[in-house]
Amino acid sequence: MLLSIMSILIGVLAYLHADVANVQEKDSFRMTELTEDAEPPDPPRSVERKREEWKEAESKRAPVQYFYFDPNTLGSEGWLKLGLSEKQTRIILNYVMKGGHFRKATDLKKIYGLSAKQDSLLEPYIRVPAEIRNRKDTVVKWVRSASDTQQIVHKSGNKLKAGELLNLNEADSAMLVRLPCIGPAFAKRILSYRERLGGYAEKAQLLEVFGMDEERYTCFAGNISLGEGVTRKLKINKATPEELKSHPYIRWNLAKSIVNYRLKHGPFKSIEELKSIELIDEEFIKRIKPYVSFE
Repeated sequence: MLLSIMSILIGVLAYLHADVANVQEKDSFRMTELTEDAEPPDPPRSVERKREEWKEAESKRAPVQYFYFDPNTLGSEGWLKLGLSEKQTRIILNYVMKGGHFRKATDLKKIYGLSAKQDSLLEPYIRVPAEIRNRKDTVVKWVRSASDTQQIVHKSGNKLKAGELLNLNEADSAMLVRLPCIGPAFAKRILSYRERLGGYAEKAQLLEVFGMDEERYTCFAGNISLGEGVTRKLKINKATPEELKSHPYIRWNLAKSIVNYRLKHGPFKSIEELKSIELIDEEFIKRIKPYVSFE
């Protein structure tokens, strides 16, 4: 009996061994079939090859051009010509757009991502006007001659003095830069926001201008007047949702609610009737009141 069992086990083991060998042989054939026509993998790049590729990429870049510039007003194209990357350029432009200022050449060092080598190469070419550098009653102009760019410093009669007033709702950009602490960039933003509002109803609205802070506002607030105030009003009973949304105080969902309420209940007769709309509160009524008419 024992011999019979042993014979059976030996037979089973022999069968399994043959089956495994057969599978291994098939797998080996399949692997050969799959890799027979495949291209060999790329060899790892050597340090020398990487260096050659970097030099090749550098040679394709536009040559760096150095020139005198004001970092407060230079555009993206100018920064790229000076050898900065697109990322570095975006960082600098974002800094300026958010109200940042370069008051001296060494201020460029505080920009994240700018190397010490780049800073040392750019610093001799930085020209920050004195009105930004120290906010005194002097300006700097740079005049290109046949041989070089020369600096001319002179007293400025342009900036308004204490007691002199500028009509905020009538001034153009050339007049706005006469305000203390206001340069071309902020003059443009003040005009843009005035257009969107329809005119300034009060001085404090200037704090809603992008990048404006209390320090800058206080610097020139005593030199502005509002004249007749708001110059353009929203016809609340005729305006489309798109026209209502164009005003900075009215969001899209509120614009649609105003029009839907008007279609359902008829024209608004007074500012108080706007309170019937769920999205409107007292603060909104106070802000929007100078800008709506009920014709």
